[in-house]
Amino acid sequence: MMYTVLHLVERKRIPTQAGFIHVPATPSYVAKQAYPFVEMPSMSIELMTLGVLKSLATTAAAPSDIQAPTFNY
Repeated sequence: MMYTVLHLVERKRIPTQAGFIHVPATPSYVAKQAYPFVEMPSMSIELMTLGVLKSLATTAAAPSDIQAPTFNY
């Protein structure tokens, strides 16, 4: 879905910001996993919530997007 939204925003030149925030599993989910998945990263929901809220606040406060560098291979 993320790629569809990003494609639509670019194709239609919609003046908005769009993106994706990936969060890790919760500790309780990881604790229930069998090897080799027991070594996956985890974070509490409370800390994930704070991180997502801070990310959204930072994005909303930015006057414009950062221009991605172009690569010249």
